[in-house]
Amino acid sequence: MPYLQRRGYEIDTDLTFELPTTDGLVAQFVDICVTAGGKAPKFLIEAKRQSRRLSAKDREQALKYGRSLKVPFVVLTNGVDLLLLNTVTGQPLRVADSKAGKEIIPHKTQLSKVLKRLKENPLASDLRQDDTSLPYRPGVPLKQLNALFTRCHNKIRSLEKDEDNAFADFSKLLFLRLLEEKADDPVAGFELPYSARFHELAERSNTQHDQVKTLVDEMISICRKQYGDVITSGLHIKRASTYHYLVSELSKISFTDSGLDTKGAAFEYFVRATLKGKKLGQYFTPRQLVELMLEMVGPDLIVGTMASGNDVKILDPACGTGGFLVFLLKHALDDIEARKKARKLTPAAAEKLRTKLMEETFYGIDANSGVASSAKMNMIISGDGHTNIVCANSLAKHSGLWELDRPEYDLIISNPPFGTSEADLPAADLSGYPVQTTKGQLLFLQHMVRSVVPRGLVCTVIDDGALNNNDASATRRWIGDNARIKSVVSLPAVTFKPNKISVKSSVLLLERFDLEQEDPEEEYSITFVELKSLGFHSSGELIRNFEFDKLRREFGQLMAEPPTKTVVSEHFRAFPVSILEVASDNGFRLDCKFWDAEVRHRIKEIRERGGQTLGELNTIATDRGVSPKAISYVDGDDGYAMVIKAGSSITPFGQVIDSGDWLEKATFEEAADRSKIEPGDVLLSSTGDGTLGKAALYDLDVAAVADGHVTVLRVDPEVVDPRFLADYLRAGFGRVQSNRLFTGSTGLIELPKENVESIVVPTYLSIAEQQQMSEQLRQAETSAQAAIRTAEESLHAARGAFAGFEILDTALDEQLTA
Repeated sequence: MPYLQRRGYEIDTDLTFELPTTDGLVAQFVDICVTAGGKAPKFLIEAKRQSRRLSAKDREQALKYGRSLKVPFVVLTNGVDLLLLNTVTGQPLRVADSKAGKEIIPHKTQLSKVLKRLKENPLASDLRQDDTSLPYRPGVPLKQLNALFTRCHNKIRSLEKDEDNAFADFSKLLFLRLLEEKADDPVAGFELPYSARFHELAERSNTQHDQVKTLVDEMISICRKQYGDVITSGLHIKRASTYHYLVSELSKISFTDSGLDTKGAAFEYFVRATLKGKKLGQYFTPRQLVELMLEMVGPDLIVGTMASGNDVKILDPACGTGGFLVFLLKHALDDIEARKKARKLTPAAAEKLRTKLMEETFYGIDANSGVASSAKMNMIISGDGHTNIVCANSLAKHSGLWELDRPEYDLIISNPPFGTSEADLPAADLSGYPVQTTKGQLLFLQHMVRSVVPRGLVCTVIDDGALNNNDASATRRWIGDNARIKSVVSLPAVTFKPNKISVKSSVLLLERFDLEQEDPEEEYSITFVELKSLGFHSSGELIRNFEFDKLRREFGQLMAEPPTKTVVSEHFRAFPVSILEVASDNGFRLDCKFWDAEVRHRIKEIRERGGQTLGELNTIATDRGVSPKAISYVDGDDGYAMVIKAGSSITPFGQVIDSGDWLEKATFEEAADRSKIEPGDVLLSSTGDGTLGKAALYDLDVAAVADGHVTVLRVDPEVVDPRFLADYLRAGFGRVQSNRLFTGSTGLIELPKENVESIVVPTYLSIAEQQQMSEQLRQAETSAQAAIRTAEESLHAARGAFAGFEILDTALDEQLTA
């Protein structure tokens, strides 16, 4: 389908699918009939599955269909190979001047000439005309594209032994191949400055590899004259056979038909693989997320503003290989073309906008020279604007494209590196930031707000830690003083799973205040959105049949018409929160989970009924223990006091078990008082993803100390039953509150002691009611555990009976237990 579209055919108006025809008395169906806008078929396409080789039987079937429908030629393809066959003679048909003539479907604009010549000479086999298009090549999914890049990279490493130049050399060859495809697109209006084509070079025999090397080197030399800021040197590859291998591999597929998202993801994959360990930090932003971010800023923002006579400047200060810029450029170019077709723009006005769009609109910065060059290449292939990509440290005082005190951009859209520290910036550079910090994300946020014009937009992916950590509160409050916080969109945890990254993140949309016309203290609502899915499984694989277009439409409508109350849809949940409420919070938190409307309503309800906070209930200072030095640990036989660890000592079912680490009596006596545990204490795991929130009553008769990840709570049993409190914290609404209050992201989450103290407990329940509720929960858990054990034993016995002897399968046992 992508190939047919590139050849000028519209899917809705030029193609008919599954057209019935007859073979005697048996009804059969033609896969694709090309009508080219008419009523009668002009030619037909018989499509076989990709895993199947095209056979003589397949040719006869296609020809039989063609003769039945009285078309002069047919196309037979399995998605890899493509044949044009004269229906009358059954022989291959050449319709183009190029050597790939038998692998080219006539362009829609050339179809009438082809049909006329075949009508004049039905037996023709050679209709060569002025068409030098590239041969058909299949588009491929991401895994196959990654595999191709990996093969090429490994070939350079194994044959050339040149790891340092592998990325640069491969990028240049890929650039040549992409230029070739760009020149194949008549809409692009681009002409290659040389005549050689990869598919022709790939057909050269082993004895002609030196010729391939010479021709490719000439192509590189010619491109250096035109794109000297991108291709600054020739190839470092020495072997002619390596040239031929790489050219052959790159000629096997269509990168254009693989799709912008697939191509971008594969290139990012290759960047990470080859520049690993060089402080890269960048990774691919899924196309789905980029599309939703465009909906956040407004899909008509770019072309709509330009069409009204105003300029637009857009920056990605951490552009990587240019994913955001390329997508926005292509979207804007498509928008211009659509407006021209709808007669909303004259051809002259459309061309003027295209030129301005490609030369004066998009800007990008990346700290890695190789990655910045890749972004330039991507921009050249997609349109242009590559001269506006620079290699620089985005956070330095003078980085070329943006200055800290020079607001000039209408939109900054980015996905800056997570978790980076910029402590190596000179003191003079750091001193220029309004809020002093060395954390890269917080510097990026400040710089972005300072670099957009009044009413300019900042749309950025951000690590959730920047939205909730206490050490980022000053930056968040500064943002609130200088920009309208329009929306915070919490992303699914698996968003960046394809990149092997599990950072919990959100998208932040800001609009810089226009202080001449706006009052920063005026009340407004922030739209918080909890996005349920972007279409990925927890493994990172795409969900089949996921209705992303429906999500995009609903999300776009939500952004255009912010909600005044909680809105729940199939794909997200959204609710408004007053900026005054956010500003009244000591930490000025901006994470979606903290402001969850349902949870906050329940907390308010408990307080109004007389519930108390843990800060009010704890009879000792709320604090965590102190982790003993590992050298002081002894075995249980030699120990006096057990060490309670958040991960291994407290179970999900509210029990304390032996972690295996003990302390001698003298070490125990020297431990800090806050670490020493008494029977009746409630122990709360306060750090770590998967660990935080576990709680247990300490009811053992041995001395114990809490490590630095366990908070100790000591309550009056006449006010709240300790066992109920432990169950409430681990499995009840207390756990919900812990999940709302933790700070950080990924595995580095924690529950600060002041947040522990804010957890509310329904102490208006009588002690008897508390104990009854706790007993019911534990009985249900005990029954469930017993049922699981019974099922495991039954399964084990059944497998043993089937095999004829007992099967020892430790891995299976562990899986069942989990």
